[in-house]
Parts: sequence; C-alpha cells; structure tokens
Amino acid sequence: MFRSFILRKVNIMASLHKGLYTVAGGKGGTGKSFVTANMGAALATAGNKVLVIDADFGCSDLHHFMAIQRPEYSFSNFFLNEVKDLRQLLIDTEIDNLKMIASGARVYGLANMHFFKKVSLLRQIGKLEFDYIFIDLGAGISFNNVDFFNLSNEGIIVLNNNPLSRQNALIFIKTALYRKLIQNIRKNKPVWQEIEMHLKTEKKDAFEINTILNWIIENSEEMVQVLRDLLFQFRPKLVYNKVRESDLSNGTIEQNFNSLKTVTRQHLQIDLDYLGAIRNDENVEKATQRGDLFFVNNMESDAAKDFRVMFSKEFKEAIAM
Repeated sequence: MFRSFILRKVNIMASLHKGLYTVAGGKGGTGKSFVTANMGAALATAGNKVLVIDADFGCSDLHHFMAIQRPEYSFSNFFLNEVKDLRQLLIDTEIDNLKMIASGARVYGLANMHFFKKVSLLRQIGKLEFDYIFIDLGAGISFNNVDFFNLSNEGIIVLNNNPLSRQNALIFIKTALYRKLIQNIRKNKPVWQEIEMHLKTEKKDAFEINTILNWIIENSEEMVQVLRDLLFQFRPKLVYNKVRESDLSNGTIEQNFNSLKTVTRQHLQIDLDYLGAIRNDENVEKATQRGDLFFVNNMESDAAKDFRVMFSKEFKEAIAM
C-alpha cells in the first residue's frame, strides 16, 4: 500500500536555495564537521562559490576544520544586532571562493531557537550569492537540528560503519520524518484534531509513522497527496566516514547501506541515497592536530580522492577529477 507514496512521480517543491545542503549526525564523533568543511573545500577548489555555516549553537568546532582559530564574527553578532546583514559575518578562508559563517555562543537560547526564527534565518541565508551552501548542524535529535535539517530537501547524514552509529542515524531519520509529517498534518486542523484524539487513546501508536499514514489513507483523501509528495521529497543522503579499506572492498558498506534502506522503506516509507564513503586516513588526524584545512593540503591522500569521487557523482561536473 505504502509504496505508492514513494514511487509515484511528483513535482518536487523548490527548496529555499537550490544548492543548500544541511549536514547532520545521529551522534557526536562521526566526523560531521570534517565532512562539511571538506565538501566545501572540494567544491571551491573546482571553481564554485561556496559557503559553509556552523549552526551547532551548543558545541561548535567547524572553524577548527576550516583552519580558522578565532572567528572574528559569528551569529552572536547578528542576533545581538551588532551587525544587520549576514554578509558582514562572512569569514575568508585560504581558498578565495570559500567563505564561512561561524556559530554563536554569546546569546542564550540559540540552541533552542523558535521554528519560525529558523525559517526566517534560512531564508536570509538563501539570499546570499553562492553556488553551494552547507550548514553544519549539531549532533543528535534536538528540535534545532531536526528543523534545520528538514528545511532543505538536500539533507546529508554522516555516520560510521558500526551498529551504534547506524542505529543513531536511523533514529535521527525517523525523528526528522515524524516531525515533518506532524508539522504538515497540523496545517489541516480538522484532520490533526482527529489524529490527536486517536494518538491520545492509542499511545502505543504515537511514534509509529505507518500507523499515522494508514489513518490518513483511511480517513483523509485530501491529505494523501500532501504526504505522498512529502515522502517522495524526503530522501536523506548518507555519507560513511572513517571507513576501513577492507569494508569497502568486501562490500560491507554496501550491505549495511542496503540494510538501512530496506528498514526505512518498510517502516518509514522513504528511500535513502548513498552519497559515498570516506576512507580512514592517517592524514586526516595529522591535519586535525595541526588545524589545517585537510582537502587543500592533502590533495593526493585517500580521503581527498574519496571526496572527489563522491561529489563528482552528486554535483556532476562541479568537481574536477
């Protein structure tokens, strides 16, 4: 029954910025900020205008991976009205057409920003003149992370090839999809009131996406198309980081991705995309300790080659092989 939601071709809703990517992780330590920084570097060295943004308002460290020790400006300056234009927050990097906006730690409550404030901020970000914008989110399933992730149709999840990391990635995907579904259903007040009553009496179904979709199919024809479009558009891209060479060569990564894809199809009614894998590379640790921008200073390393291969597929000709 549910596969009709996914397989039917629909018009994809235009995102706020055609090159806007949000980068999340189910838990800390997956290398999310490292991947974000070097996605930007890979595209910038190929001649694209790229902006990377640190939206981890609780424990930011993206600037370290960008070889920037102490950012002069951050979102704190913007939210404290010390600057009026986001362009004033742009920080230069060692690549001419790669810029950064740092996170803010001086403003209480940024880690729990109101939803409409996030939408407003993302619209302002989308007006900045860049070919690609990458937003590095905090780890975990806070409303901040989930809402920013959902405000783009190009969401990337960074994980490692171990069971706990896969489980956390799956929890993040389910949480993000559930929140997106509920936010859309709430727009139809009569339908939402009936579902809310059902969930109050059947509390065991409160976080079961299939149950909610079944209810919609049986009770609200007008919402079926809305949710069909939503499920078609919600297609997270997975990046495996710190991967062993043996796990790539023996097909373990591919098998684990296919297992996750089967689970999300069966229980969440969505598809996943495999963006690629970044091999475990001793040069990464050395660059991190030095505070270097890895991709620029290790162009021939295994991990840098993986970035070029991975993004030549996602961004077509944007990466020079």
